[in-house]
Amino acid sequence: MLNVIKILLFVLVNAAGFFVSSVVINLAVMMDVFPKVPQGPDMESFRTLLMAGSLWAWAAAALVSVGYFFVERYTRAWLLLAPLYVPAIYTVCVMLYFNFKPLLEQ
Repeated sequence: MLNVIKILLFVLVNAAGFFVSSVVINLAVMMDVFPKVPQGPDMESFRTLLMAGSLWAWAAAALVSVGYFFVERYTRAWLLLAPLYVPAIYTVCVMLYFNFKPLLEQ
C-alpha cells in the first residue's frame, strides 16, 4: 500500500508540474510584470523559449524525479518536487531576461 501512495504522489506532482509554467505566466500577467516584447525575431525567440523551453525543463525534471524512488532522506523531497520548481525557475528566468534585454543592449 505504501508503494501505491508513493506512485500516486509522484504522478500528482508531475501532473501539477506540467501546469506550473502556465501558472507562473498568468501570475506575471496579473501582476503586470510580463515582458513587453516587440514583434519580430525577439518575439519568436521569446515564444519558443517560454513555451517549448518550459516543456523541456519539465520533461527533464520529471525524468530526474524518478530518482525519488531510489534515494533516502533529504534528497527525496528535492527530487520529488523537481517538476514543480525547475519549470517555474526556468519560466521566471526567461521572463526576466526578456524584461531586462532592452537595458542590456544599451
